[in-house]
Amino acid sequence: MRDTLEVVHHLQRLQSKVLSLVVWLSYFLILVTRGRFALDRIPSDQGYGIFESARQGFRVEVFLVPYMNLITQSIPYLIAPLPISTHAVAASLLVHAIWATCGLIIFLCFRLIVSSLTIACLAGLAMILVPYMSESSLGNPGMVGFALLTTSIVISAIPSVIRSAPRTSTTIGLIAGLTSPLGFLAVIPTLFRALRHRILSGKEWTFVMAVLLSLFVNIGLIGVTGAASGRGNKVLVVWSGAGAFWWSGLLGPPAIAVGVLLFLFIRRRLNDLADTAVGLALGSVSTATLAYYLGGIADRYFVTPAALAALSVLVLILSMPETRHSSLIRWIAVPGVSLLLMVPAAKWFSAGWYLTSGPTWSSEVERAESICRSASVTQVQIQISPSGTHSLRCSYLVGNE
Repeated sequence: MRDTLEVVHHLQRLQSKVLSLVVWLSYFLILVTRGRFALDRIPSDQGYGIFESARQGFRVEVFLVPYMNLITQSIPYLIAPLPISTHAVAASLLVHAIWATCGLIIFLCFRLIVSSLTIACLAGLAMILVPYMSESSLGNPGMVGFALLTTSIVISAIPSVIRSAPRTSTTIGLIAGLTSPLGFLAVIPTLFRALRHRILSGKEWTFVMAVLLSLFVNIGLIGVTGAASGRGNKVLVVWSGAGAFWWSGLLGPPAIAVGVLLFLFIRRRLNDLADTAVGLALGSVSTATLAYYLGGIADRYFVTPAALAALSVLVLILSMPETRHSSLIRWIAVPGVSLLLMVPAAKWFSAGWYLTSGPTWSSEVERAESICRSASVTQVQIQISPSGTHSLRCSYLVGNE
């Protein structure tokens, strides 16, 4: 009997691992499909400098300017040893892999609170299909922090995740905080539960302290004034001619999250799932508000609020009290809301002009190498998509350093 139970447990673990692999691979392929036209391009906001610097050797200071950039600045060190012409494709694929991993973690988080595999898959897709990734986030090392931020807030909103996997949860929260300056917002869902229930477990407090540690690290690097003022030259007013993409990204997610909060406030009777919905909605509103205050209007700031708002609606539907009609309502509401949210995801599925304009990176490297070998020059200007240039030394391009 004991041997039979061990075999069953072994098969269950194997099944779980295979399922996780299938889900991760599905998310990864979706991301690659979304970013297929941008795979061989380097986003101009990051530029090629981070890869060139990494190829010259390890430097601690690159992780500390202007704030802690743990994962963002680690990516170039993993890519740098590869041939220069492959850096754009390799970096894009690695970033897609990280986003897919974040989607998988969200999927696994929801597996703890819902019995439906479909619902858990939809939860992960809220991260993978968020429409506002298409403008500048797909395959961009600089945008990894938003995927980690979203994941850590989801973890914070589901207490059973922290209690069942405290080390993993705390590690993800700390890494998110050391990669995104907004990472400390992950404590909001957990602190909401502390205020509501007047108690938190020791594992949850450990998570909170780890996340807040990252806040103090960044304040130490930036300074209180810099942390409070945010970016210079912020765009705070929507420009004339801005289309549905910008208006929906700026106003849509916080409006949906506020709607969830109002609905639950009116209903008042909160169960554990409703607590999670509140935590996700608070995370959406807080990230949208603080990102706007510190950074202004930018598509990258729409990603986390949009994903969290969609998840809050999903959990809100699931949190409805069990009644004779609740199952029917869920069967109608979940597919209906999912289809509604898929409309912008389908409209802005593929990488936008910002990531697809200009020549590919590999073609520019090939052109530059040809110039270096045929002309008496020491440096060549390479165009960075979608705009701007980067100067590279011929000795660097032809492999002499």
